[in-house]
Amino acid sequence: MTSKPGTGGDSHSSIIVVFTNHGSLACSLYGYPGAAVLDSGDRQIVQAKRSLNGFLGGCGCRRPAQLRILPRQTASALIEGDNGGGDECLRGRALLVTPPNTTASTRITFRDYSCHVEVHPVITGSKGTVG
Repeated sequence: MTSKPGTGGDSHSSIIVVFTNHGSLACSLYGYPGAAVLDSGDRQIVQAKRSLNGFLGGCGCRRPAQLRILPRQTASALIEGDNGGGDECLRGRALLVTPPNTTASTRITFRDYSCHVEVHPVITGSKGTVG
């Protein structure tokens, strides 16, 4: 799994997580990656809310799709949050992301969000969002 900055706007920012099939056989992904917001001590603040679409994008679908990922192909998901929050919400410093159907997690550092974070379903390709 890798990550890259996504789009931003109106006090929102995003990260795209990209899942690449490094195996020799096709694999399946379905649903949402796990995404937990961590504080500066790597303690979990909150789990990202699952949503089909958000302010910055999403799957453009009515429900998550079952994806078949061939060797060397990718799937991705958009994780987005607002850049505000003030006193009502602790500030996150990292995400702990787990691909769908797995238990191996990766820590991703990001610029400050509040804990109002959404994760969208995996889609084919590396853009993280449709459109």
